[in-house]
Amino acid sequence: MIVTESWLRQHANAGGNAWTSAQLRAIGIRWPAPCGWIGRVIGTHITEAQRLRFEAGRHVFAKSTLKRHRRQQMAETSRPRQAGFTATW
Repeated sequence: MIVTESWLRQHANAGGNAWTSAQLRAIGIRWPAPCGWIGRVIGTHITEAQRLRFEAGRHVFAKSTLKRHRRQQMAETSRPRQAGFTATW
C-alpha cells in the first residue's frame, strides 16, 4: 500500500491531527514524531501488516491515559444531581 495523506487523516484521533505512538511505530516513525514526518511518509510503500497495525493502533493508549479517562468518567458519574431532577425508572 502507498501511504496517502487522506489515509493518515482518516485513521487519526481527535480531529485528524493526532496519532498514537503505536500507530507511528507501525509505519516506522519514532515517538515523539519528528517535525515533517507526514511529508516524509506520504508516498512510501508499507506492507499489509503495517497497514493493519497502524489502523488498529488508533485504539491503543498508554496506561496513564486510560487511568486519566477512567478518573474523569468516575468524576462525571459521581457528581450530585441537579435540584429538581427526578428519576423516572
